[in-house]
Amino acid sequence: MVKVSASLWSADLTDLGDEIKKIEKYVDYFHFDVGDGLYVHSLLFFPDLIRALKQKTKLPFEIHLMVNNPDNFLKLFEDCSDLIAFHPESTNSAINLIKKIKRLGLKAGIVINTNESIEHFEDILTKVDKVTLMGTKIGVKGEEFDKNVYNKIKNLRKFYDQRNIKIIEIEVDGGIRPYTVEKIVNAGADTIVAGSILFNKKYKLASKWLHKLE
Repeated sequence: MVKVSASLWSADLTDLGDEIKKIEKYVDYFHFDVGDGLYVHSLLFFPDLIRALKQKTKLPFEIHLMVNNPDNFLKLFEDCSDLIAFHPESTNSAINLIKKIKRLGLKAGIVINTNESIEHFEDILTKVDKVTLMGTKIGVKGEEFDKNVYNKIKNLRKFYDQRNIKIIEIEVDGGIRPYTVEKIVNAGADTIVAGSILFNKKYKLASKWLHKLE
């Protein structure tokens, strides 16, 4: 059964606490995009806000660092996250950053952009708890899913299956639509980051449908 990580960027930003309470029983994680205004133009979400929202639910919080030098952001988010994911090319040493995150008692993840190959990161694919494959450009909402990512999901699933690795999650973020989700799951994804497809008046039905996919 596929897991669902709810992207708060698509929620009602004026009432995030209430949004979390309404939807927490229907999802597995909450996903927060963090930008520095440089790596991406966005500045969402800042640590004080995430820290306050952490008191509203017991579900795990995933932090997606869309920043330059993510090493400098760990201390800001260590007490309000359960997993910190970063872009490997944004740091001088991805393997060292993975170790730093785990030393904080957190899970570590990497995020691979649409224009990047999984082969380029083979040396760290087995060192993390989760690999997130972007289905669209980062920091942009409303874009269509890049069809080339379907094969990337299949190849990553094959990479783990060949090594009998079952504990590392494959997550897909961006371009999640009713007509892309089933293909994403069939390609081998364990988790989807759901935004607009989830935060609507029919979120109960959407969540029930998403969790049934396998």
